[in-house]
Amino acid sequence: MVTTIFSSYELLSDFTANEWINVIKENPTATICVASGDSPKLACELFCEKVKEQQIDISNFFFVGLDEWVGLSPETFGSCHNDFQKRLIQPLGLTASQYHMFDAQATDLQTECSNMDAVIKNRGGIHLMIG
Repeated sequence: MVTTIFSSYELLSDFTANEWINVIKENPTATICVASGDSPKLACELFCEKVKEQQIDISNFFFVGLDEWVGLSPETFGSCHNDFQKRLIQPLGLTASQYHMFDAQATDLQTECSNMDAVIKNRGGIHLMIG
């Protein structure tokens, strides 16, 4: 494992966005898992910009949301689902078949976690995790 220390959040975010692009270029069907929240916010923004600028084909890439707040509806401001809709799904024009997120309103959370595990397994695992 290589540890890299960045002198700024901006440099870290740019590096992360470039790694994301590189993974998709190497494997167009890659499954990328991203945490919500402020930590990856700039990386997501830069990734979207770079995809458009470099005309990267993302039609086969698959996005998995890492987390969610139990009990919140997808429309709730502050929910991970809402965050990803604004940061990735809408800006990139991803279709429903290109992503999977937790159902925070599921009545059986163990089954919901098992469903996520199955989606990831069926996709061949996670190729890049961004936290």
